[in-house]
Amino acid sequence: MPLWWALAYRDAPARLILSFKNHDRVDLCRALADPLARAIRAAQPRESALPPPILVPVPGRAAGFRRRGYHPVVSLLRAAGQRPRHLLSWAREPGDQLGLSIAERAHNLRHAMRARPVPARLGSPSLTHDANLASVWVVDDVCTTGATLREAIRALSAQGVVAAGALVLARAPRRGASNPSRN
Repeated sequence: MPLWWALAYRDAPARLILSFKNHDRVDLCRALADPLARAIRAAQPRESALPPPILVPVPGRAAGFRRRGYHPVVSLLRAAGQRPRHLLSWAREPGDQLGLSIAERAHNLRHAMRARPVPARLGSPSLTHDANLASVWVVDDVCTTGATLREAIRALSAQGVVAAGALVLARAPRRGASNPSRN
């Protein structure tokens, strides 16, 4: 799965994202949307004849929406000048991912999402990689292990949608990987 990200999820970017998501700092949305917009542009082929990408946000959790009053990924996409396509929803509420291993995260999210039937107005019921169709990208705020993104792509695939890859605002360093800023 191709993965494009704008920021490394550590230090200042991690603090800004957490403030935006968990501490009512909606004023940070514009500043965080700019790097996401650059990642979206970078992920697209250079040919201008292709239609704009179809950006499918990972669905927010109901508890998070009640707490915040907004869905961070949708807000970021809109602030980046994009139109999110809400094709995914939760089939069941997975447990909290915090502290889980890679395998535990994958198990926790297994078949947790479902994709809505794809409207014909998106170009094709299958949205394949046909050069005449827009590419479909799953979008999330942070990628830690990739389990959420893989589950989203699986759910889309079950409806015949072939995702080109995933776009995230920030990518967490892999566990055990060295931190280049500290070497």
